[in-house]
Amino acid sequence: MSSVARSTVPFLFLIASGCMSMRYDLSGLPFPVSASPAPGTTQGERFERKSSHVQYGFGLFGEAQPDVRGILAEEGAGCTAIADLRVTSGASLHAWLATHLSLGLVRYKVVTVTGVKLREAR
Repeated sequence: MSSVARSTVPFLFLIASGCMSMRYDLSGLPFPVSASPAPGTTQGERFERKSSHVQYGFGLFGEAQPDVRGILAEEGAGCTAIADLRVTSGASLHAWLATHLSLGLVRYKVVTVTGVKLREAR
């Protein structure tokens, strides 16, 4: 293995370890969840909830994942389904400051869960 390849492998490992990916499992919810828009014949109420996603030491020392299933179970109580589900991740000013003041050792992202709670038409 050449010296260039030996020095590139650790660099690529550090870059790959810094990637943030959210994992969530929606099985077990008592109602169906869909990313497609709500059909026109049903009544819906839009919701938006915020949570956080934190990585420690570029993800090498653990992370705190948002509880998307818990948010949907709480928001969807009493509805027949959830449509137009979106889970996005971004940085607010506070998250950006926290990440940069820790020199990137603690990466903080704000996770926004939005959707439409569907109820049967009356």
